[in-house]
Amino acid sequence: KEWMLKHHDIVMVGYRGFDGSVFLKTPEIINNLKVKSDPLSSENLEKLGQSLNLAFERFQREGIDPDGYNIVEVIDDIEITRKKLGYKKINLFSASYGTRVAYIYGLRYPDSINRSVMYAVNPPGHFIWYPDNMESLLKYYNELWKKDAEAVKKSTDLLQTMKVVLNSLPTEWNGVFIDSDKVKIVMFLQLYHVSSAVMVFDALVAAEKGDYSGLAYLSVAYDMMIPNVWNQNWGEPFFKAGSADYDPLRDYE
Repeated sequence: KEWMLKHHDIVMVGYRGFDGSVFLKTPEIINNLKVKSDPLSSENLEKLGQSLNLAFERFQREGIDPDGYNIVEVIDDIEITRKKLGYKKINLFSASYGTRVAYIYGLRYPDSINRSVMYAVNPPGHFIWYPDNMESLLKYYNELWKKDAEAVKKSTDLLQTMKVVLNSLPTEWNGVFIDSDKVKIVMFLQLYHVSSAVMVFDALVAAEKGDYSGLAYLSVAYDMMIPNVWNQNWGEPFFKAGSADYDPLRDYE
């Protein structure tokens, strides 16, 4: 906004491991994401873990210390920048993963922050991909669905439609291979935004009536999108997420 630029400096500090001289590219992980089927199977998840370990070992051989790319190091980069530029206090503007950076920044350096503005908030310990959080979101969508007369004409219960469809997916639709795990993964990503969630619901309703084209597209979209997320830099989010949220007592599978 013009008023913001007129009265404030806008400073962007690149994330280490992604924007700096070290780019944590991980072909080992990408190769294990490019599976023909069942990416969520125990076997494929085990292979994914092994590929992550291989990437860690390679980074260490290359002289890269994985411990130097955690969320606290990122926050310290921002704090050093604040000091070097001579700002007494700064305002933070963050979204999604950035909100956890801002939150922990506030815990670590509370006297450095004037105001912190967040949207699409995703604080540590409250990952939307934890099953109970995801179930709550789907139930909320279902409540809204049942209050809409036009939606109820398509399906009286959206959650029931989802269960029926996902439990009876065909493996092929008009020559397109459909993998249930890939459909679920991309469907989950689509639920991040209301506008794309609506498309998922339309695809489920259509599938219940025999038209699986929308879900077939989601399966294909996995192969096009997932391995190349973060510009193939899977190491960076793994390091950051592990340093902020990893719980050794949780059964992640």
